[in-house]
Amino acid sequence: MKASMSVIVIGGGGGALLAALAAREHGADVLLLSKSLLGKGNCTAVSGAGFTAAVGGLSPRDHFEVTMKTGRNLSDRDLVNAFASEGARALERLAEYGVDLTMGKGRATAGIGTAPDAARGTSITRPLVKKLRESGVVIREQVMATSILMGERGPRAVEAFDYVRGCFERLSCTAVVVATGGGGSIYDLTDNPPHTTGDGYVLLAEIGVPLRDMEFVQFYPLGFDQPGLPRWMIDLGVIDHCKLVDSDGEEFLKRRLAEWGIPSGRKANDVARDKCAIEVALAKRRGKVLLHLEELDLSSLKLDWEKSSLGAIYKMYLRYLSKEGIAAPVPVEVGPIQHYFCGGAVIAPDGSTGIPGVYACGEVTGGVDGANRVGGNALTNLAVFGPRAGASAAAFASREKDLETTFRQMETSHETGESCAALQRRLRLVCQRFLGPLRDERGLNEALRSLEELEYLGQRVTVATPRDTLQRIELRNMIVTAKMVATAALLRKESRGVHYRTDFPVEDPLQSKPILIRLNEGTLTAEWA
Repeated sequence: MKASMSVIVIGGGGGALLAALAAREHGADVLLLSKSLLGKGNCTAVSGAGFTAAVGGLSPRDHFEVTMKTGRNLSDRDLVNAFASEGARALERLAEYGVDLTMGKGRATAGIGTAPDAARGTSITRPLVKKLRESGVVIREQVMATSILMGERGPRAVEAFDYVRGCFERLSCTAVVVATGGGGSIYDLTDNPPHTTGDGYVLLAEIGVPLRDMEFVQFYPLGFDQPGLPRWMIDLGVIDHCKLVDSDGEEFLKRRLAEWGIPSGRKANDVARDKCAIEVALAKRRGKVLLHLEELDLSSLKLDWEKSSLGAIYKMYLRYLSKEGIAAPVPVEVGPIQHYFCGGAVIAPDGSTGIPGVYACGEVTGGVDGANRVGGNALTNLAVFGPRAGASAAAFASREKDLETTFRQMETSHETGESCAALQRRLRLVCQRFLGPLRDERGLNEALRSLEELEYLGQRVTVATPRDTLQRIELRNMIVTAKMVATAALLRKESRGVHYRTDFPVEDPLQSKPILIRLNEGTLTAEWA
């Protein structure tokens, strides 16, 4: 590796790959740090590879308006305008990089001819990784960024932990792009990869970047919630083809969709995920929610079900029946599954954070989604703002070069206490219980008390191996991320988008503004923007 790199990109998903490519194309020496194997183990790779954008007859204005409306008008208008205006061009750029896209009205999907939805996201990351390796970007895998070290004029280094070699490194740079994704791993029931632990939120907050909208955690309405089945989201369009019933046997969600004027589960998937997740969560409070997958007649659907999302789900279901030795098909229990963080770092349309030389893109940022995200907007977000952040970082770095790399070995500790894995399991249960789709003041305060206890125990955890150190760092990030969610949710005394307070069940027009979270010397504060 060269002794000097002008731009360090932190992350391994679509946003990070695109930012690194853009920075390199704008003349920067680029180092990419990926906590997982590059292009794997991130939310882009496990996504359904669907983009919503101004293509196929959907105008940029239409895309702008549906994004603002779905986000309950909390979205940053400048960000959404750039996002909606540039979406079509962002898809063209992906195609130029080798991503195979199939276009529809307002929609593009990658990899339709090669994989079911359950694995389609790699049809985005694979060609981007190939392009990146050809570009001259230096790549480090299985390395976790732990802090950004600032100088007088901007970043001077990134400290990182190589958990294969078991050493900390100080990697000098003049600009940084943070593209680490969200924090889904704080939840017990999530479809996010295991190491999605809120790392970027903490990295950015520690250097003074404010975060917005952290109370708005999107839960996909349906996911498997039964032992023996994978933690996987189920396309909401499934209710158009088989029954979803509550403990009374009522198709409650279909009734609610009719009341809302939404014609199908498929349409609700795009514009009403928040409402549907809340309805399913309320039904689960009364008893089990069952999906009658045994009624699904795939032969009647006008699609190649082998490569569709429903086909992928049905295959999981059949494997479950076979593994459990269940002869007659049976319904399965389902519930809301954590899917996406709508909030994150405050950025400008060029990806800048307000801290000189520090940029961010993708799910680690807030402002596009507001209180709720349109289906398909997540990938379009990173396709638009990844290249913008990378280009901005390269422009900043072109003026500054004085880089060095130092190494220090991991310091092992033999303290007593529960293992990090055990504490992480406890944290996930706390978040699942108190920070899920349904919230109230008592539960939020209980979550904060539990998180304080876990933070104390985490400082006493046994550390003996590089993996232990990785888990300890992740635990700390998970605790801080969960505190951000709880603190913002406690301040927002209303229900809006994906944030539902059972003690304040209506939307309050006086609270139509974002909440900002700041981290100052370890203390979190929340305030209205």
